[in-house]
Amino acid sequence: MNGQQMRRRKRQLSDDPSSLPYVDLFSQSISKECCDYLTHQPSVSGLLGKAFFGSRRFLPEKYFLTATNSVFSLYPHTATSLSEFQLNDRYLQWKVTMNAPLELICSWGIEKYDIKGCTMMAFDPSLRKVYHGNCVNIPMQTLEGFEFRHVTRLHALYAKFLLGGMVDELESRTKQHKD
Repeated sequence: MNGQQMRRRKRQLSDDPSSLPYVDLFSQSISKECCDYLTHQPSVSGLLGKAFFGSRRFLPEKYFLTATNSVFSLYPHTATSLSEFQLNDRYLQWKVTMNAPLELICSWGIEKYDIKGCTMMAFDPSLRKVYHGNCVNIPMQTLEGFEFRHVTRLHALYAKFLLGGMVDELESRTKQHKD
């Protein structure tokens, strides 16, 4: 058994790529000043979370999720104010499940529909890039239908839009710090 087969067995992942979950990852460059600013922060991952979820571009989603939750009560223990994004902190539907110095992973789930996912934000100082990625436990074969293909494309555009909002927020904080 080779290394890949052992990892798949441990994680119980299928060998059929179409049955693997939906995953995306996008990156965007940041200015040298922003990179320097982030490099000298005590909690880069917390700052990434605040910049992502606190950006103007995320605001409509925040309002939508807050309204949806008030009607359907899918997440009874949600917090609507930005947290420090430490391990187990909650914000809206997300819970911080991994907080590394340069990476933040927040998970979410809707038990009623057996849907789970995670949102990731990261910073690579050597490349001067920030990253935003998503994973949802819906098999890719389910998303290959005509309707889902368009939903997946829209989601990718929206994820890039939100990444741009996080970059705008980080660049803005950099400028405020300089002044």
